[in-house]
Amino acid sequence: MFFCNMWLQCHSQAGFSKHFNFEGEAYFNNILLDEDMIVVSGAYQQGMGLANILIAKLDTSGHLIAFNTFEDPGNDLVMGSANYPLIKSSDGGYIMAGNILGNGGDYIAKWDSQLNLQFYWNYPFPANISVSFPIKVIELTDGFLFISMKQVGNLTMDVFATKLDFNGNILWEYSYGDPEEDDYVSTALMINDNEIVLGAVKPGGNFPGLPQYDCARTWIFAIDSTGTKQWEWIGEDCDGSTVHSIQKTADNGWLYTTKQFEAFTTAPVVGETAGAPFLVKRDADFNKEWELRLSDQYIQSPYGYFFDLKKSGDDQYLAVGDILLPEPVNPFTSHNVQRFTCLYKVSDTGDSLWRRCDTVKLNNITWDHRPGGFVELPSGSIIVAARFIEQDVAAYGWLYKVDKNGCMHPDDCITTDVEVVHIESNAIKISPNPTSDLIYVNSDEVPDEIILLDMSGHVLSSVMHRSEMNIRDFPVGVYLLKVRLGEEVYLEKILRN
Repeated sequence: MFFCNMWLQCHSQAGFSKHFNFEGEAYFNNILLDEDMIVVSGAYQQGMGLANILIAKLDTSGHLIAFNTFEDPGNDLVMGSANYPLIKSSDGGYIMAGNILGNGGDYIAKWDSQLNLQFYWNYPFPANISVSFPIKVIELTDGFLFISMKQVGNLTMDVFATKLDFNGNILWEYSYGDPEEDDYVSTALMINDNEIVLGAVKPGGNFPGLPQYDCARTWIFAIDSTGTKQWEWIGEDCDGSTVHSIQKTADNGWLYTTKQFEAFTTAPVVGETAGAPFLVKRDADFNKEWELRLSDQYIQSPYGYFFDLKKSGDDQYLAVGDILLPEPVNPFTSHNVQRFTCLYKVSDTGDSLWRRCDTVKLNNITWDHRPGGFVELPSGSIIVAARFIEQDVAAYGWLYKVDKNGCMHPDDCITTDVEVVHIESNAIKISPNPTSDLIYVNSDEVPDEIILLDMSGHVLSSVMHRSEMNIRDFPVGVYLLKVRLGEEVYLEKILRN
């Protein structure tokens, strides 16, 4: 058990990065915190066998305590995806949901606290449904609410809410979109029994000057426990995409993650669109107060989605997702190998506090580093559940843990970018060091960027396409100087005297 009465009285634990395949292949799709343990859900496959449901329990140091798997009794393929539903039930068990791929359908499974399976409910698709994406399972006083997105008979996507009793019987099911258009949902947040907020998206016209490309309107609405719509807000044309995770703020406003798209009318490619992940804050009337782009550039790719957003113990916000790094990259080419899992911390006023992006390095190339969710411990430490693939070997479930400052180890804390690659000493020189004002970067080429960071990895200053930086205005102390030169990065401690 954690014995922390106040968040700031707890001490962050040592970080780690660990991966698991359970002598086969595994994915981690979501995570929850249960007292002093974490529970992860996912999928497991051994050899050429069928994919099974996976659930595992670990301590907060990443040591495996127990795990269990379940194979569909109809010998079908059962799977899940990033941030698929995982909740703790009122009786101390765990409930998850996912897909049945072969014959088509959804499943909801429940395990007790010892990871023994208690039920497995299989819901085959009716004739008018071809695809489904489980979004959220919410436990109510009289059953469960199952939020999903389904492709209906005319091949359009729609938003569904399904009410189940505690025996798995369907009591009712409602859809909320326009039957003639594609409406998507990606998240749901229960405020109370009479306000369950869904984050979604609707079509929204065309990009100005690019009629061949459709854009979208953000759609946020609430239903009650009977499925009745309580209110809704629909944004302007081209104002965003699907709401992937949403939180209600202390001022009764809304903070959510989304992916916004931009039409290119200049180089590198004219007449194309690309997207970037954003964090958006709106007031109680849905007026935009601020937004923060979570990547340095727009990318034309299926990546850049932040599935999990939570308020932290110190009243800031944490978000996890995936982006392509190192930036800048060509936004119109495939970069599977460069897909990184990124964890952000931002203030409630939209200031970026820190960012760290991680991959796993093995003997072979690793790729598709995709997060499913995260938990924050009472100490402020954060554990992320994700997955990745080692080329020609296996898929792995992956956990990594950092402290409240985003540091995996206190003496090695670089939270503003991915990994540090040191250039050979004869390629670059930093001088003078120590210095009281100007510091020079001596290299064959002018650096792309010079960045000054404090020892927690926070960016203090940066200059582009210059060979010197003035640090006269910063207090006496030790700093980190990061130099970008092409695809390489050089890092050195400097002393301001």
